[in-house]
Amino acid sequence: MNIFKVFITIGISLLIFSGCAKYEAKNHLELKEIEKGLKLTESELKQDPDDTYMNYYHGRFLVSQKKYNESIAYFKKAAESFPYSTYHKLWLGIAYGKAKDYKNEQKVYEEILKEKNGRYKSAWAYLGRSYYKDMQYEKALETLKKGIEKYRKPHSNMYYYYAKTLNKIGDTENAKKYFKAYLRKFPDYSLAKWAIYNLNKLEDFEYSNFKIGEETISIRNMDYLPNSNDLEYYSKQGLNKIGKRLLEDKDITLYIVSYDVNNLTRAEKRVKNIKKYLLNNFSDIDFENIRIAWFKTPRKIEVDKKIFKKDVYVNFFTTNKKDK
Repeated sequence: MNIFKVFITIGISLLIFSGCAKYEAKNHLELKEIEKGLKLTESELKQDPDDTYMNYYHGRFLVSQKKYNESIAYFKKAAESFPYSTYHKLWLGIAYGKAKDYKNEQKVYEEILKEKNGRYKSAWAYLGRSYYKDMQYEKALETLKKGIEKYRKPHSNMYYYYAKTLNKIGDTENAKKYFKAYLRKFPDYSLAKWAIYNLNKLEDFEYSNFKIGEETISIRNMDYLPNSNDLEYYSKQGLNKIGKRLLEDKDITLYIVSYDVNNLTRAEKRVKNIKKYLLNNFSDIDFENIRIAWFKTPRKIEVDKKIFKKDVYVNFFTTNKKDK
């Protein structure tokens, strides 16, 4: 009986320490402590080379270091040792994609979709993305379209890479439509600034990227209610992002410049309304930290060394007090 209790105690202790290592590795990953994470997983894998979670996290740390080919073996081990974990297989596919081994990446996602009877949103999205990067544009369009139609809330990559593929085959009008669909549904996601960059290259300036301090903020351009100088809803949403950024960094001075080729008075009223909105809704912003100007000239915008002119436009940029 005593021996049985000893074995039980040892077993529980091993589970506890194994669980601790798992959560410690997860914590290192979330805090981007890559070197610490690698030391932990290397140490754990010396004791148990087949540990599912240590193989998985070791692969994740290697991906963070852009050692994609090296990470593949660890994701394979994690997937093989825990075959019911679709997430580990998904990361195996991601690693293949990062290593530009698109054929193996596609096989992984196809296998996942087969196992899940076609019900795995990320696999649809990443498969379509892989076809796009592999220059299989017809397959990319077919896969991404199926994914968009299948889900009430499609994966963000579905919209973005569907737009990229449409643009690649020359269907620019529909490409614009889906880049904008991405921006409406996922305005704060990582690909938002690239969706806007692609739109701007297509000479569509409904959205812009603005550098506010050290952060790029992607928003819809300022627009106004009909026959009015009052901002419409989406413009206010964009200003809210800028206002929050100003509260985060008190050393930023925001400059707002309004251009209107046909009406200088309107340009003045509109830029003053923008400043008023920010100060009314973010009372902690110092009045002196927002500067405004207005011009009866077009705004010149450079995209890929091409110069475009906008007759009506509002520009935002910042300076930092520390740099003065």
